[in-house]
Order: sequence, then structure tokens, then C-alpha cells
Amino acid sequence: MSPQTFGELAETLFNEEKKLLSLYEEMLQVAANDTEKTAARKLLELEQAQLKILGQLVGQVPPGVPPYICLARVIASRLNVRSGPGTEYNIITTLDYGTRVTILSYTDAWAKIKLADGTEGYVARRYVECEKPLG
Repeated sequence: MSPQTFGELAETLFNEEKKLLSLYEEMLQVAANDTEKTAARKLLELEQAQLKILGQLVGQVPPGVPPYICLARVIASRLNVRSGPGTEYNIITTLDYGTRVTILSYTDAWAKIKLADGTEGYVARRYVECEKPLG
């Protein structure tokens, strides 16, 4: 067997990860309690993030994986939305507790988000919590 290229390996992984995605979705459906549901939701989110990256590498959008990480809500009383991933960036707006956002990506301790009105910005990652898994 000859060595595979990076692209060939990425495509193989992409196809295997699609199979795993359905198992994680099933795991979430059969979870019996909040602990199991939370664990299954986190595993599903990680799997979807991996599929998104692999899909970008092989030029495919995985079925059931939108181009974002999750739908989330703000868990701080007030949260600054900044123009970049750091406190040195300007504040665009502030969000109240419970405001729902779409998390587009993560950058270290920051989450890139999209608001209902289409505004995009960055918030401290620890102050948003995914509440709806993808798929």
C-alpha cells in the first residue's frame, strides 16, 4: 500500500467522521438524564466541529452541519461584544443575560458570534453557553 496524500487522508477521515456523527446524534436521543444529555451534546458539538474542518479541507459541506458551531445564550449579566478577539478591541454593543447568539468559531478564550440582526463580533467564550447542538 502506497502512502496517501494529505487530501486523501482528509477525505477518508471526513467519511468516517460522518458515520460517527450519526452515532453521537443517536446518543443524544437516548440520553436518560441531564448528565448524559450534556455529555452527548458536548461530544456532538466536537464531532460537528471536526466535520466542519475536514469538510473545508476536502471541499465538502457535511450533511446536517451548518457553517456554525452552535446556537448559544449569554450567561453573564452583561456581555461586551468586541470588534476582535481581545479586550484591546472596541466594544460594538453589549448583550444582556439570556440573549441568544450564533457561535461561528472559537479563538482561544474568545468566541466569534453573530447576532439576530446580522452583526458579528467577539465575546469572552466563558460567558456563552451552547444550548442547541447542530444537526
